[in-house]
Amino acid sequence: MQNQDNELPGPWARVHARFLARYGNVRCEHWSEPLVEIVNGLPFPVYYDDRVLKGFARKAAAALRSICATCGRPGRVRRVGGYMAVACGGCFGKEQMTRQIESLLDECHGEVGDPFDGPKAAWHEHDLPTLLRSAIPAFCWRHTYPPQTGPIRYLTREDVTRLAPWLAKLAVVMAR
Repeated sequence: MQNQDNELPGPWARVHARFLARYGNVRCEHWSEPLVEIVNGLPFPVYYDDRVLKGFARKAAAALRSICATCGRPGRVRRVGGYMAVACGGCFGKEQMTRQIESLLDECHGEVGDPFDGPKAAWHEHDLPTLLRSAIPAFCWRHTYPPQTGPIRYLTREDVTRLAPWLAKLAVVMAR
């Protein structure tokens, strides 16, 4: 989702071109300089001395902050990993699911874990992010029944290891 250089992704480039055309209709001149710049994945208006041009830049940046940079559907600013991005629910969900699966598989293989306790042996259902938790089939969960609470669902390292091929395929499908 993140674009490192200042080039606008496809859906944003079309909206930007429309704003440039509208400016040309108002001022009867062709303007080819960018109205927005991408800073840390978010569009910001470029400052110009001309009031009208500055207004078009501000409106273009505001419009781009409500359009998914990946697919062009309505979106909003979201935190994706370590940066901000404008994404719709579908694109955001796909990327988050892929990240959560990779994180769980890394934990299972011992690549991430507490240096004092070693690799994790079990995952309580609330240890897993909601998106990933909802994707794991019900028959895969183990249950324990403490006397003072209701049933508690959890997965062991063996369960996650058995699910690893299926989770890897799910991550590939979600990344498309």
